[in-house]
Amino acid sequence: MTVLLWINEYSTLLITIMILFFLKKIFESLNQDFKFHKKLANKTKTLGILLIFSTLFKFLISIIFFYCYDIITITSSINNQTILNPTNVLIYPRLNFSFGHFLIGLSIIILSALLKKGNNLQQENELTV
Repeated sequence: MTVLLWINEYSTLLITIMILFFLKKIFESLNQDFKFHKKLANKTKTLGILLIFSTLFKFLISIIFFYCYDIITITSSINNQTILNPTNVLIYPRLNFSFGHFLIGLSIIILSALLKKGNNLQQENELTV
């Protein structure tokens, strides 16, 4: 259980750092010139996929907690002697699915498709001129 809790918490930190990295890359490319690029569409799509992946990963971890852990036994020691009557704590894990984050991820993927279409239109426009 400790390993699952560790993975759950540190995966959130890792995914947040990755999201901030992709946002930085997107804003850097927008700061250089405000044109439609395939790289911009790919970075935006990667960001959307990362958001959806993180939401589904958190949901999977919460399913594992929901089905595997319902009672935790807490044993404590005083002066290096174990207490004979441990305390049983009932926990009812909830399924953790952030519908808002999932929709934001889908919206970002749709935005990347629009950026890709804008890139195609821009290239066609440059060829006709």
